[in-house]
Amino acid sequence: MSLGVAIVTHRNGATIEACLRALSNASAVTAIRVVDNASDDETVNLLSRLASKDPRVRFIANEDNIGFGRGVNQAVAAMPSTEQLLILNPDCELSADELATLCSHLDGDMVLGAELVDAEGHVDPASRRNDLRFWPLLRSRFGLSSYSPYVARDRSAVQAVEAISGAVMLMPRSLFKALQGFDESYRLHVEDLDLCRRARQLGALVAVCNDVQVLHVRGVSSRRRPFFVEWNKHRGMLRYFGAEEARNLHVLQRFAVYAMIWLRLPLMVLRAVLKS
Repeated sequence: MSLGVAIVTHRNGATIEACLRALSNASAVTAIRVVDNASDDETVNLLSRLASKDPRVRFIANEDNIGFGRGVNQAVAAMPSTEQLLILNPDCELSADELATLCSHLDGDMVLGAELVDAEGHVDPASRRNDLRFWPLLRSRFGLSSYSPYVARDRSAVQAVEAISGAVMLMPRSLFKALQGFDESYRLHVEDLDLCRRARQLGALVAVCNDVQVLHVRGVSSRRRPFFVEWNKHRGMLRYFGAEEARNLHVLQRFAVYAMIWLRLPLMVLRAVLKS
């Protein structure tokens, strides 16, 4: 099965070389398309050099930051003959062996993820997720609900979950086509939750491969523009809530959730600024 890799970059000069180097020995990969969203660092120069060394690598340099989901759709459209698709963040390092294990688990209509870890080996809880349900989440803050947006790891090699992180996503091209790709109205974040939900509605299995670990260096490109990132993340939350949950809630419940999301925005921006 031919495998195409779709990567979207924005100011990822610090990580994109390691990302592509990890894939260099993966014989299953027949095409790598990198869509750069108006990077103003060394990313494009690096991509030009790396593409000259690996004929599978081609890149598209956008003049504007068109967002993650739209960028992935653009990358996928640029490799129309691949039968399987791997969506990979440019700050992830997925070795050939780990990729082979991931591909071995793909059977039919599935959206597969991997266990994401940082440089210290800490597992990212976003590797295994529940659907984002805002009202239960708000109630859980007051001890009125046991809802968690994350799922505990079990002992199975392939663990069915409601959603996985968009940092690593493997699926058949036919499923991506049936889903019409990512919803481009989500600019940054939440689009992965939306795609997983729609995949399950089509009868596909969403799962994480517990026997595959991928190094994920989070937040490389977002540290320089914390307000831009958090603004678009919270806009995505508002859209997701409005489309999936709000209509089933009382007006006061909806007001409480909207207030929670808007009040969270300045706190997360401040947190990101302090961390950077």
